[in-house]
Amino acid sequence: MTKAVFLACGKGERMWPLTLDRPKGMLTAYGEVLVERQVRQLVEAGVDDITFVVSAATVTGYAPIIERYDCRVITNDSPDDGNWVTLSLAGNLDDCFVCSVDDWFESNPFFFKAASWYGVSSTDAPRDEWFVDGNVLESVRKEAGVGRFLCGCAYFCVGDGERMTSFLGAYDGDRGAMWEDVLLDNVGDFDMLLRDIDVREFDTVRELLDFDSACLEKVGNGATNDTYLFGDKVLRVPGVGCGDRLDRVNELLVERRVNWFGIDTSFIEMRNGVKLSRLVKGKELDPRDHDDLVMAMGVLRKIHMVDGRGVRRRSLAERCMSEVKLSDNGELMALAERLCVDLPTVGKCLCHGDFHPGNILVEGGKPVVIDWEYASVGDRFDDIGLFLSCVDYDRREAEVFLDRFADEPSVCVRYATIASLMWTAWCENQVKSGVDVGGWDVLCGGNLKMYLEML
Repeated sequence: MTKAVFLACGKGERMWPLTLDRPKGMLTAYGEVLVERQVRQLVEAGVDDITFVVSAATVTGYAPIIERYDCRVITNDSPDDGNWVTLSLAGNLDDCFVCSVDDWFESNPFFFKAASWYGVSSTDAPRDEWFVDGNVLESVRKEAGVGRFLCGCAYFCVGDGERMTSFLGAYDGDRGAMWEDVLLDNVGDFDMLLRDIDVREFDTVRELLDFDSACLEKVGNGATNDTYLFGDKVLRVPGVGCGDRLDRVNELLVERRVNWFGIDTSFIEMRNGVKLSRLVKGKELDPRDHDDLVMAMGVLRKIHMVDGRGVRRRSLAERCMSEVKLSDNGELMALAERLCVDLPTVGKCLCHGDFHPGNILVEGGKPVVIDWEYASVGDRFDDIGLFLSCVDYDRREAEVFLDRFADEPSVCVRYATIASLMWTAWCENQVKSGVDVGGWDVLCGGNLKMYLEML
């Protein structure tokens, strides 16, 4: 009788915070629980002897699936060891599928049992995987690369399964090893095919959202973060193509300081590049409301007084030059070189780095400033320039703002021009990557033209 074993001891820490109240395999995509989809496919293929090897932390989470499909349960009391220990608890692996709880198979892979095999997928984008060549498992390359890699489930036919069981029982190597390490140590004793299958595995929140964008309710699409509702909280995930732009370590340092000062009271926690915040029940700042602007400039002065020690040092001019270089646009580069040379400064301080009305929320008559991924030590004019670059003022409105709130209006116009240029280049780079910038290119390009005329 064909069997299946699910290695289900891990909570899925890399999928935080989606796994706060459930193990990774109980997450959903397209309305289906990940592990339940596999269980149904196994049953469809005639496999009804299904075992979950769980830990104390996951047994309750998987209980609904275990009970619904009458699965067997084995508890691993040492779940922090490598998963070779988990698999060794399953007993004889003859005629047995070895499954992960977080895979999604588009078509059912469990009908093929003519020989032992391991599933293989492929990637054109560099990622850390166990890469393979050929049609038979002989060796792997553990590296960041492209090509075909081990992914999904494996199957042991009669005889191979018993040998694998024996090797697991005799293994005395690294306690943190994977069961595949034990297999590869003895790969000469197996004729294990490499079988290309249509499988997706999810190691991060971003990967799950890329597969099923509707698995969470999206409520915001910013320049660098996509924002989703998560119960009564908000989840911010790096947008497509933006992960490499963010320094979450730096952002966490700044968040803790501004939270203490009451500037951002929404922040809760950050892990794996994903940020969890409380849902601010207020409105975005209105850049045409005088009282809102007074509030915004007041909190900006407060930001500039926060301790910047240990925070990265990066000015608006440096950011602009970097973004324009990426665009490979000669006209923009010539303009950047003219604007960013001999730029007047008035003193270094902590800067928000993305100070615009969408990041300034008004709750109970008080400002809550969110999204600190671009925070750095720069010039205090940086934030004024960034604010102006992201607001659709006409020239008269911009001049009124500068007259009311700028110490040196002509210098602020230059900073606004640099910020508008930076965002224009950013939009070009995003569009080249196939990302919809949602009209930011029109806004920033228009502001670049207007502030150039005002110089």
